[in-house]
Amino acid sequence: GVNLSITLRSTLSLIGSLVMLGVTSLKLTAILVVLIPVVIVPLIVLGRRVRRLSRTSQDRIADTSSIADETLNAVQTVQAFTLEQINTNRFDAAVEDSFGAAVRRTRTRSTLTALATMLVTPQRLPNPALVGKPAAEIADKAGLTVPETTKVLIAPLKGVGRDYPLSIEKLCPVLSWYVV
Repeated sequence: GVNLSITLRSTLSLIGSLVMLGVTSLKLTAILVVLIPVVIVPLIVLGRRVRRLSRTSQDRIADTSSIADETLNAVQTVQAFTLEQINTNRFDAAVEDSFGAAVRRTRTRSTLTALATMLVTPQRLPNPALVGKPAAEIADKAGLTVPETTKVLIAPLKGVGRDYPLSIEKLCPVLSWYVV
């Protein structure tokens, strides 16, 4: 019903847009038709992998919870048969598996984020020397002197775009505003 309608509308819009773009500029259309799959396919593949790893990570956490619940609910039986060490080893192994799954998911997700950022904005990446640094350290690198307790730096911009690096995502405590 609704999904079919949305799919048809989106497909027709895409075809119409490509036709209009082709009429306007064949070169731009060719570049778009080649580059869009190059950008989208790796993101889709990694996105699916992140989703799969997220499920695995959640399953491992559930296993850990299950072992803890089972042991705590049967604590008298565990103690009666001196199974404390066995259950401790089972729980330790489950926690290690859970942690390993979470690390794999986090690594894959960070790779996806980095790849998406590089593919979508190849020339406008945040400066790694500033990412996550305190405001006072950033000011020092810029040749400014501020108190060590400074939490945020504010800078005016005369424009937006590639020539104005503060107009992009900075991932650091620098706020900027556009001056008209």
